[in-house]
Amino acid sequence: MSEPVLKHNDLTDFSDRISPMLVKELRQGLRTNLFVTSFILLQGFMILCILMSSTESNSNSAATGFFWFFIVVCLLIVQPLRGFASLSSEYQLNTMDLIQMTRLDAWRIVWGKWSAINAQTLLLVIAIAPYLVLRYFFGSINIFSELGYLGLCTLSSVMLSAMTVGCSALSNLILRVALLIAIAILFFILSAYTFQEVLRNTWAPNKMMELALLIFACLYGTYFFLAFGASKIAPGSENHSTRKRLFGLAFAIGAWAFQFLDCDKDFCLMIASIILALTIIDAITEQLPIFESTLKPFSNLWKKPWAYFFSPGWHTGILYFIGLFSLWSFCFLLYIDFKPSYDHLTQIFNGAATLTFPLIISHLCLRKSALPPFALYLFVQICLAVITILVIAVAENNSMSEKVVFLSVPLPSVIFFGNLNDNLNDLVFVLIGLVWLFLSVLIPVISAMPLYHKMRETFRTFKI
Repeated sequence: MSEPVLKHNDLTDFSDRISPMLVKELRQGLRTNLFVTSFILLQGFMILCILMSSTESNSNSAATGFFWFFIVVCLLIVQPLRGFASLSSEYQLNTMDLIQMTRLDAWRIVWGKWSAINAQTLLLVIAIAPYLVLRYFFGSINIFSELGYLGLCTLSSVMLSAMTVGCSALSNLILRVALLIAIAILFFILSAYTFQEVLRNTWAPNKMMELALLIFACLYGTYFFLAFGASKIAPGSENHSTRKRLFGLAFAIGAWAFQFLDCDKDFCLMIASIILALTIIDAITEQLPIFESTLKPFSNLWKKPWAYFFSPGWHTGILYFIGLFSLWSFCFLLYIDFKPSYDHLTQIFNGAATLTFPLIISHLCLRKSALPPFALYLFVQICLAVITILVIAVAENNSMSEKVVFLSVPLPSVIFFGNLNDNLNDLVFVLIGLVWLFLSVLIPVISAMPLYHKMRETFRTFKI
């Protein structure tokens, strides 16, 4: 039998099984000056660090600091920033319409761009790995810990690149920068906790479950931001909301369940709350209008009620928030053995009202604004964050009672974050949070009444 003949294209081209978006981005990305320069500089710095390590036996030497500094900069800053304009650039170059005319849906477009960045990140990680082995022979490092740190940096880079790619779907540059700054602050706060409580203990067994929970949360964060970007570039007839809301609920329950695996209960509650907060913010700021194609899967009698919680649109997002808030409140009460204090109730009501308070402003004052709901929401939240920081700073540096300062600016975010620093065990703060939460739900529900009526009329047109 004659041997198969390899064609030239079999060796020089990508397989047809690989996503065309991934192939396109890889071809362009590997040729960019940023990747080539980063790769060459990283190799040079690694060689320099190895030469420094060969003259010093102490693993805590300056060479170790330089070694990991260059890795962190390359994996956690340079590589994720390459996705900052990955989707918006397609609109600027007027190529997004051409891409959407192919068989690629929004999810595959976003997935391809994210995969291309991480394929290049993987090349950098593979290039770094041999230097870890060399450092093991030249010094007294623990190679398994070093490989673990490199794996965590890689996982963090994967999630950060998902953040930048997903947020790049926002056309407004200022909005994109503001969102990424807010997310980066939250990410590095969690990273600081990881270093202090987990990594500092050199992979202590009692901290491994916390580390596993962080990895679990990173997986959700990666999915969430990719789905966020896909939903922003998808046509209105595509339904990404149902999957995002179901995944958010499932991951939050999974994070809460980690406490049964000897994970710290406070940490489980915090991660589950962050997951739910991201899911809720996305749900209550979704675009309209309503398309019959997105409601058709809910046309059965037993599925129809779920359409009011899982179908696209901010109007169903409000009902979804009510359901999740009820579930989360029950879990929180279970966590404190159903013995809530004023401090606990202040956290519950003001924390939830902090998420939904911008809806009062957007539905009462900014209903005719041309900005999309998410842009309005983020703008109001940024203004509230500035006010909150100023009020807390005044409360800490003023001779007046902190309760008086907080009561003078009775915003839910002010009271919630003020309560984290100083326990505000007073009924008045509970009532403030309850009132704001009630108004922030009632006003959008009243505004959404015509939309609920339209949903009912649409369901009547289906043959059940």
